[in-house]
Amino acid sequence: MKTVVITGVSSGFGKAIAETLAAKGYNVYGTVRKPISETLAYKTIVVDVTRPETITAGINEVLAQTGRIDVLINNAGFGLTGEMELTTPEDRKRIFDTNVFGYIDMINAVLPTMRKQNEGKIINIASLAGVFAIPYQGFYSTTKFAINGYSEALRYELKSTKIKVVVVNPGDYKTSFTANRILTPIHEEDRKIFDTVVKAIVKDETGGLDPKHCANLIAKIIEKDKPCFRYVAGRLDHKLSAVLCRLFPNSWFFKIIEGHYNM
Repeated sequence: MKTVVITGVSSGFGKAIAETLAAKGYNVYGTVRKPISETLAYKTIVVDVTRPETITAGINEVLAQTGRIDVLINNAGFGLTGEMELTTPEDRKRIFDTNVFGYIDMINAVLPTMRKQNEGKIINIASLAGVFAIPYQGFYSTTKFAINGYSEALRYELKSTKIKVVVVNPGDYKTSFTANRILTPIHEEDRKIFDTVVKAIVKDETGGLDPKHCANLIAKIIEKDKPCFRYVAGRLDHKLSAVLCRLFPNSWFFKIIEGHYNM
């Protein structure tokens, strides 16, 4: 029975992944920032990914109970929507601490065990917004671009081991991400176009796929001996957009994005 650690299981992707894997018989540990009393199909550990000391304590707790960690799924994160120019230093730091350094610190906490085992899988949940930027979600996109690049570099560094690195870039899914979005300031002269873009973003998200769709993909990745490095999760148009952004000239693809968000 493989032991899986998943960050951010309170809702959304994390919860769906934890439930799906537990139902398949995996020994699942999900991180939460505060203790929860409800009975779940998986175990929870209290970890705040922005505080490395809680990561160390949480991983030590898992190892004390299981002796190994087979899979780490980095999922915890949040989004900022507004203009990068006006985003406060505190908000910039918070999103990088959570979406980037939280991933890195979790990986660094499990790697010694995975190296000792000479096997394991690290699955980083990035975003389609890390393949191409989404208007007015600049810092969120930036953190997801960072995770894509970090995952590529980490894959090279672990090539001499049997530890696999996988990055998953989900498109639009119906999760609590929409309700939890943090709005940051914008210039008043940009208010009209900003409202139009956010309306389109919310429409895409609320009309998105059930997160169980992504959870089932994660389960398949875990079961593969030789998974691909990168997966785009979502509808066919999401997968197509990831291809077009690489094939089309920038000026063409920018027009596609601007048209989609009615800019």
